[in-house]
Amino acid sequence: MSKLKRNVWIISFIVTAGGFFLLYKFTIHPSTVSGNGNPALIILWLFWPAFICFYYLTGQTTRVIFTKYRNINLIFSVLLICTGASLLLLIPITSFAGQLIETLGGPSTEPDSRIYRFPLWNQYTNSLFFNIYTFLLSIFVTAIIATSTLLIKRGN
Repeated sequence: MSKLKRNVWIISFIVTAGGFFLLYKFTIHPSTVSGNGNPALIILWLFWPAFICFYYLTGQTTRVIFTKYRNINLIFSVLLICTGASLLLLIPITSFAGQLIETLGGPSTEPDSRIYRFPLWNQYTNSLFFNIYTFLLSIFVTAIIATSTLLIKRGN
């Protein structure tokens, strides 16, 4: 990996982590009334190029590292670890989602819910999709995809 690409990867990581943090912080607390739409969409619109750049470069970096070492046991070990970590991350993600939906008074189909008739992603549920758990999950999934494509390409 060239020095420029590494620096872009590091900067895009910092911007992506900051974007996830801002999207999390722009979640309206369930006890507050919000009638102005979802302000986090502005952040997402501004940060999506950094998100795409970071995930692309993460995948490329993963592929370069495994192509360089050419150790099939290492590749399978990392693939297994990333898959296991992804599955383990689903536990706090689903727990957090359940707690938030309960705090909001139920899902969007419940008439007494604060998010009644709202889409699933709204100003009250930004934190469901943008938090530390989903950020880590997205990195692991990127590594899984990059590693799997390398194995498929190597198999052909």
